[in-house]
Amino acid sequence: MSDGITFERLGVPAAVICTDKFSVSGEAMAEALGMPKYHFAAPKHPIAILTPDEADAWADGVAKQVESLLREGRLA
Repeated sequence: MSDGITFERLGVPAAVICTDKFSVSGEAMAEALGMPKYHFAAPKHPIAILTPDEADAWADGVAKQVESLLREGRLA
């Protein structure tokens, strides 16, 4: 979260990925860093147990979220 917010403040587009299990922590960190409305991708957790096909589908979903964040500044 910290790196993404730092990049954004420097004018460099960024997309932070924080699995849904840790989204409350991500929101708290964004608020602590002065950007309480900072948008980030929050795909499903856990990922370590996914099969290769499930991991591919998971990554495709994350890529769509990242694209939305970089293009729109928010999730579509």
